Amino acid sequence: MRSYQHIIEKALELNCKISEIVILEEIMTTGVPREQLLERMRQNYLVMQDSVDQGMTGRWKSRSGLVGGDAALLDNYGRSGKSLLGDRMNQAAARAIAVAEVNAGMGRDVAAPTAGSCGVLPAVVLTVRDQLSAPEEKVIMSLFTSAG
Repeated sequence: MRSYQHIIEKALELNCKISEIVILEEIMTTGVPREQLLERMRQNYLVMQDSVDQGMTGRWKSRSGLVGGDAALLDNYGRSGKSLLGDRMNQAAARAIAVAEVNAGMGRDVAAPTAGSCGVLPAVVLTVRDQLSAPEEKVIMSLFTSAG
């Protein structure tokens, strides 16, 4: 059985990052080559980014009209300087809502880790990416770490 402890011990043993252990285990389990796994995760990352971008426009609505527009409202409120959350936390919250709104509006699904919490991982990863000016490669590897 794989556990966090197992992954950490293996990373220490091999003197590598957790993301590498996750990739190695995926290769052993599925037989899918490393390059193909990296490209699949890159595509997942692009879907997450696209969902955030669409949801933040304020124009994305569900068919019923009950869901949509709140991410843009929260983002605008954060830009007003009145948010108690601060800029980065407000941005992350708005991004999480954006992904949830796109999912609810039958856009491209992000189900990481579940459809109910779909916006959390993209919001955190993209906000940290922006804060640290992280390159795409590091973002993709962070997604493998989170998958572990």
